[in-house]
Amino acid sequence: MNTNKLSIPKGMLYILLTTLIFSTMEVAQKMVAEDFSPTQITMLRFLIGGILLLPFVIRSLKKKHVHLKMADLRHFVILGLFCVVVSMSFYQLSVERMPASVVSVIFSGNPVVVSVTACLILRQPLTKTNISALLFDILGILIIVNPFDTKLDPLGVVFLLIAILTFSLYSVMGKKYVGPLGSLTVTGLSLLIGALEMLLLLLIGHIPPLATLFSGIGLSLFANVPLFSGIHADNLAAFLWISVVVSAAGYYFYMKAIEETSPHEASLVFFFKPVLAPLLAMWLLQEQITLNMVIAICCFLIGALFDILPGLLHHRRKGKYTVLR
Repeated sequence: MNTNKLSIPKGMLYILLTTLIFSTMEVAQKMVAEDFSPTQITMLRFLIGGILLLPFVIRSLKKKHVHLKMADLRHFVILGLFCVVVSMSFYQLSVERMPASVVSVIFSGNPVVVSVTACLILRQPLTKTNISALLFDILGILIIVNPFDTKLDPLGVVFLLIAILTFSLYSVMGKKYVGPLGSLTVTGLSLLIGALEMLLLLLIGHIPPLATLFSGIGLSLFANVPLFSGIHADNLAAFLWISVVVSAAGYYFYMKAIEETSPHEASLVFFFKPVLAPLLAMWLLQEQITLNMVIAICCFLIGALFDILPGLLHHRRKGKYTVLR
């Protein structure tokens, strides 16, 4: 008797779930932007997300028979600093200053920046397709920003570019530890330790002399910031979505997508997100999708194809998939 049932590739299912979740990220953050300080919401969402990911990290370490050493923890401190304290803080600042659709589209070009950063730091070869992808991404950014007639907050653009560059540094530095520890462990511990670093900075920022010092050197975002206030009935759903769904489930599904397929195939998330995220922003935030935005999205899609397609075809030819029945 034929017992075959319709099968769904497990890796593709994880990619789909990650795409849907990550496409809501900027919209949900925009919804709570007025209720929280950028550093506060960044700390809270990754603290909750990191704690929720911790059991999966522990299970992964046990499965791999890996015992973390003090040197590993020092590396996670650096990774958390780049990812959470710096990159995600500037990312939240950009969300507050610019339309969610613009931030989502530009940040989706991050995998291309990672390829270039890996070339500069790890001496990994930069192919012609990587260069083509970078050029299309730059063109897309210029079309959206339109420096000759910009309607965007220039500081918001600068904040977003800093977020992308520092996140690419985090990604490249984290690659060194993915092999022995696994993607889930590196991501989960980086987010949790980064959130704890942010919490420490915010606690220090409540000490009057240090709060004055922070303000005096341009770090007022860490001075006298409320830690847990601001959560109320009107924003609870959006807050939980950002913390539990995006910052825990989203990252978990993305790491599982990498494990079940490959980094190239998992990068399909950033191919579909520039299309889906602006549609969600238009629907939920009533943001306009201009002609410039449509042209820029096309540029990012072409850039993503250049960056993803060669590796995608390579792994497709292997024909290796785990199937969920």
